[in-house]
Amino acid sequence: MSEDAGLSVADWVTTIVCLLLQVLLAPHIAIAGTMPLFLLVPLFCVAVSSSMTVAVVFGFLLGFLYDLGTGEAMGVMSLAFTVAAAGVQLLGVDGDGAGVNPLVTIAAVVVVQLLQGILLGIAGYADSAGYIIVHCILLGSLYNGIITLAGMALIRAISNRKAPVNGPSRRLR
Repeated sequence: MSEDAGLSVADWVTTIVCLLLQVLLAPHIAIAGTMPLFLLVPLFCVAVSSSMTVAVVFGFLLGFLYDLGTGEAMGVMSLAFTVAAAGVQLLGVDGDGAGVNPLVTIAAVVVVQLLQGILLGIAGYADSAGYIIVHCILLGSLYNGIITLAGMALIRAISNRKAPVNGPSRRLR
């Protein structure tokens, strides 16, 4: 965890790509009414690679952007993403400091889904406790846990890729 003042270029690119996926793809790949949260990937990337202040502010703003775009109760994802960013910042860096511990990732996804379900229930956006438990918490945690772990693995693979150092060209002649 570095005490950087801002976001890296990789963080910005990841955020823009995941925002586009959230807007353009997520509504079309919903399972039983549960949309994936692609925005958890940049949230976790920023939480691991920046200071606590940057991670929490980024989580709040990303959640606020999600709240504005979905038409659900304002502040639900802002709170959930802020709590997740703080938790990942405190607990999430694995031993080599290069990524998020998978167990912490799953726990943070479950916390986001749990907070979303509870707050949507309180705000009157969910009709029953069964809907909250099945759709928001169980199905949402499973679906978003898989997507987030896959996204984090992809980010880690891309960031660990090394360019050849003065080696022979791999171009065909």
